[in-house]
Amino acid sequence: MVESHLLPEREGDRLFAQAWQDGLSPLPVGRRRGRLAGTTGHLAESIVETVLVDIGYTPLWHFAAGGHGVDLVLITPEFDGAIAIEVKGTLRAGLWPRLRRADLDQMTPEWLEKSDNPGMEESNLTADDVFGAVFIVNFADRLIKASDTSEFRTVTPVDRMEDLANLTWLIA
Repeated sequence: MVESHLLPEREGDRLFAQAWQDGLSPLPVGRRRGRLAGTTGHLAESIVETVLVDIGYTPLWHFAAGGHGVDLVLITPEFDGAIAIEVKGTLRAGLWPRLRRADLDQMTPEWLEKSDNPGMEESNLTADDVFGAVFIVNFADRLIKASDTSEFRTVTPVDRMEDLANLTWLIA
């Protein structure tokens, strides 16, 4: 699936493919920053979107370029809700990136409703309108972790793909 998302004509994708295949250590430190981080994040978002579309989600919004805000907004398979998703990706084995903590922590109602959160703004949604999810893609370990929330205060790990197909279990 990862290879299907790589575009060999893009320098960032070629750099990612090299790091994904050979690991980060052969790359000079300067090549591990900047473009590689952006490409890793974008590929992680595309992988998560592909997995969710394959189980019935419909994309409503995808953050195509770097910036601030939620990465994906999708409609649930039953068309009974929307889910706002933050995606983190890494090429470092054994590492699980965390949400950013700052003036407004990522994936809180206040962060989702900031005026510079285009995914929520362009979808005309508020935190009350969506479920939330965080996906972490570790390309080195070839693993994905996910967690969901219905109110953005408590988080529930996703243990089975079936739990993603129907989010009503979060409301219980």
